[in-house]
Amino acid sequence: MLRPGVLAHALTNACGAPATGGGPAVSPGEAGIRAAEENISSNLEREVVAVRKSWDEYFLDIAFQVAGRSTCPRRRVGAVVVADRRLRGAGYNGSPRRMPHCAEAGCLLVDGHCVRTIHAEINALMESAPAERDGATLYVTDYPCSECAKVIVNSGVKRVVYSRPYAVERDWLKEAPWIEVVRVSHAGDGGKIAE
Repeated sequence: MLRPGVLAHALTNACGAPATGGGPAVSPGEAGIRAAEENISSNLEREVVAVRKSWDEYFLDIAFQVAGRSTCPRRRVGAVVVADRRLRGAGYNGSPRRMPHCAEAGCLLVDGHCVRTIHAEINALMESAPAERDGATLYVTDYPCSECAKVIVNSGVKRVVYSRPYAVERDWLKEAPWIEVVRVSHAGDGGKIAE
């Protein structure tokens, strides 16, 4: 979208510009319109490139969309497996197949954690083949819990990108230096990065 004033600036600079070159005669008004259109097109192209999201932001957006399918009201988490900039698997936290969801039967709490659901990371990894996970990036809305982290370490994933922090008892990802862990700010986390 053009910033306010870009069109006015383009028209002001272009109006009344004389035709150049050996082409057919063009009135000053037509030349001004052509110049304004070229100026607007050029400005629009620069603005589109300036607001284009990074790949990390793009795939994290998708993980947040996937989280919208979560069936546990305590924490909505989404995850996507990406290799070669292509989605290989997606998952959200929800109950095992053909079993009641938290939304239907309530959360099943053990030590303050809901254990009724399979976590988003596990579901996303299960959606992708081992060859697709090898060297892939896992985008997840929340930092993985200890149990998911162990599966991630074993899955072949080489990079984890997350947005919202989550306190873990033991951080298995920190014990796996071959896996890069990156935090990216997202509107879904309130735009804050504070560790």
